[in-house]
Amino acid sequence: MKILICGPGGSGKKTLAEPLEELLKDSCTIVVEACTNQLQVDEIDPEYIVWMDTLDNVKTFKPNNVDYHIAEWFNDTHTQLEKAVIRHIARKEKGEL
Repeated sequence: MKILICGPGGSGKKTLAEPLEELLKDSCTIVVEACTNQLQVDEIDPEYIVWMDTLDNVKTFKPNNVDYHIAEWFNDTHTQLEKAVIRHIARKEKGEL
């Protein structure tokens, strides 16, 4: 599964991606991009979109069909996201998505 983690520079995309990639091992490909429009998102063609909206007073592009919205950073954000991604994969395998 291809996961896109997007948001403005400095929002924590790489900080989130590194431990998440370790938790998910080889089950997902994680793409980290500061997408500024929907065309960029569509070209990446992710199956799961994580939108980082963690910076105060920074206007940021919000992609269509966001699966996970991070508005505030916590020490366990990557483990919470891991659980959501695993649930998404299970639902997809059951044909619920």
